[in-house]
Amino acid sequence: PVWYNLVSQGLVKDPVFAFWLNRDINAPAGKGGELVLGGVDSSHYTGEFTFVPVTSQTYWEFNVDSVDVGNQNYCLGCKAIADSGTSLLVGPSAVVKKINQQIGAVGVFTGECDQLIDQYGTQIIKWMESGVTPEEVCEQVDACPNGALCSTCKTVIYYAQLLLKSNSTDKAALKLIEEVC
Repeated sequence: PVWYNLVSQGLVKDPVFAFWLNRDINAPAGKGGELVLGGVDSSHYTGEFTFVPVTSQTYWEFNVDSVDVGNQNYCLGCKAIADSGTSLLVGPSAVVKKINQQIGAVGVFTGECDQLIDQYGTQIIKWMESGVTPEEVCEQVDACPNGALCSTCKTVIYYAQLLLKSNSTDKAALKLIEEVC
């Protein structure tokens, strides 16, 4: 992959990259965001970074001590994924709904996701059990290459596969998919 090649060849100052996405919808052309390879632009953040080890390189997964919004705690000891390809919040639907309400955001894929489960739920389980990749599952249900929906689908399928690999039932995996939707 390009990033690993840049690091191994010493072409970047530090093995760090950063994204900044401009929230100003009136920003002039060319001011929508920034990708910095080999460092960060300190004009786009305050505070200190916390570095954590990746627990699964497949989806840049890492352990999170807690997820808090204001004074409300939503998770203790959970896992997260750093996905620069989407700005979506994915998790159990009841939790995501509460967080979205608290920060003033709106969920966008609930209807589409529910339709996919109704239509393909049993087949999705069969694909996952046979070792098909999350990307292949999402392509089969026509969720890819639909941009953000594709990324969300792959993330959900990845976590459902983790459940199945840990000897959870098909029903538990489908319930996870439904909850995330």
